[in-house]
Amino acid sequence: MSIGYRLGTYASGVGGLQYLEDLNLSVVPYPTPYNPWSVVYEVANGATYGDGYATCEWRFQWLKMTDMAILLGYIGSGNQSALIALSTKDDTDAWLDLYGYMHRPTYPSGGDRRPGKYWQSVVFRFTQLQSL
Repeated sequence: MSIGYRLGTYASGVGGLQYLEDLNLSVVPYPTPYNPWSVVYEVANGATYGDGYATCEWRFQWLKMTDMAILLGYIGSGNQSALIALSTKDDTDAWLDLYGYMHRPTYPSGGDRRPGKYWQSVVFRFTQLQSL
């Protein structure tokens, strides 16, 4: 049974999205904060409004070295980010097919490596998300 989180290249679009389980990842992301706006402003009367593109994060408690290699393969060797397609939950827990930038985790805040074994507390950020 596939959980629903999917990843693919931007060029392949929705048809190229693959379930993380089908990519042979050992785990799936947990709480995936989805923010419909990249910036929220508070105005003088106390109300707020959002501006900018949506963002989200995929958080993993741990990843095997092979899991990390699969995910980083979508960004590419030597790149800090890449335009990709993904399927994730929005702020109402509904599934969305999106495209945007996947960012390489920054260390140590985005993950910590146990040499030769696994990565822990890994966070992949996705920015400038738009509907596919």
